Amino acid sequence: VWIFGRLSDTLGRYLTLLISLGLCVVQAWIIPFFNNMNVYLACRFFDGASFGGYFLIAYVLNVEYAPPKYRSMLGTLNQFVASVGSALIAMWGFAFKDFRAFAIALAIPPTIMWILSFLFFPESARYYLSKGKDEKALACLKKVADVNGKQMPPDCSLYEDEDVKINLLKIVSNKRLL
Repeated sequence: VWIFGRLSDTLGRYLTLLISLGLCVVQAWIIPFFNNMNVYLACRFFDGASFGGYFLIAYVLNVEYAPPKYRSMLGTLNQFVASVGSALIAMWGFAFKDFRAFAIALAIPPTIMWILSFLFFPESARYYLSKGKDEKALACLKKVADVNGKQMPPDCSLYEDEDVKINLLKIVSNKRLL
């Protein structure tokens, strides 16, 4: 997980999210087609590591765009979804008696999540600001405002004046945008 945390600070949250979930997808689709226990164990090990990275980055992206009063609820919701997923795996295991069919059924959800992440997850405005890409950060915040059906004020910028940057938290928690 710490590798994906470092990568997300270097490459960006969005790209690292796609890489980590992409690794999960590749390994999930390898498992049904190999009868070798060593390949299975290696895939499960790296799948667990890469899913941990995905879970971390998805959580960070959710929390970065949420107002402070909803952040703990979002963290709890992430854990709740993981618990429901674990229960579904047990039910699928009962429903699918054939290992290959079970493994294919387990490969479908991360594949769907990768596609949805690719299409809908934004890059982190906070990441853009940390890299000095202020215009991209502002464009990202405008996109979030549009998705939430809000309009950013026309005079909104990342600076109070030419020399002082304002706190991103103030922008992200602005009720006009959320």
